[in-house]
Amino acid sequence: MAGQPLTFDVLDDFILAHERDRTLPVCLQPGPCLGSIVELVRFCEESGQALDYTESRETAGIRRALESRRPVYLNDRAAGFIATRRAEYKGGDIYWDSFMFSMHKAMLAAGFSSAFSRGLVGAMDEMQNNVHDHSNAIDTGVVAYRVGRDRVEWVVADRGIGVLSSLRSGAFPSLTDSGEALKIALTDGRSRFGIRKGRGYGFRELFKALSTRHGAFRFRSDDQVLSIVGVSPSLSRARLQQRAHVAGFAVTVVCTKPGEPHQG
Repeated sequence: MAGQPLTFDVLDDFILAHERDRTLPVCLQPGPCLGSIVELVRFCEESGQALDYTESRETAGIRRALESRRPVYLNDRAAGFIATRRAEYKGGDIYWDSFMFSMHKAMLAAGFSSAFSRGLVGAMDEMQNNVHDHSNAIDTGVVAYRVGRDRVEWVVADRGIGVLSSLRSGAFPSLTDSGEALKIALTDGRSRFGIRKGRGYGFRELFKALSTRHGAFRFRSDDQVLSIVGVSPSLSRARLQQRAHVAGFAVTVVCTKPGEPHQG
């Protein structure tokens, strides 16, 4: 069976082929894009292993984290995976605290500033809180990060109800378009709880963390992908693309050091 390096574009094409009942005799090869690896494993779990892929340390780490409800680390904690429903330790969420600290420490070791590291870890924390608040499927959520010499990437993904259903269940019952739902969810002060209700500000932390930085965001929900790339990414630069339908919500954030190109 032929191999195919895994990217977001390749994964989206394979999911579309599956939706159209086409079987492709190709084995996907997980590569440098962590977000596409997480989305691949999540989709295969949802669809009964519909796509063939080569096992890697990352795919095994994702599954092990979900099974154990404890963090799994690779490469001296330069990469990590954890479920959003975690095992308690002495009545607290110490595993999550340790996970965030490990990412922060890995970023410092790679040469990212302390302030930027704190901001990016804080934004990841906000996104994993969204799984608890909006997905209706906390047990399916997973968080992953990987820090390299020139870039940092993190992913939060679940197999819940998705952004459109979440907004429709609350303050936006007449909403019908999943692309518009993604834009609303990314707008300050808007959530299923309504407008300016003190909720819906999680994405503000994400955009603030990457102000003045070159970053790339990918938001995937229902049959839409919203992507933003550039220095100081903002919603005004968003690009929407229709894709095959998948369950849940996934956000991938990549930040490279100044002068380094984004890949993935």
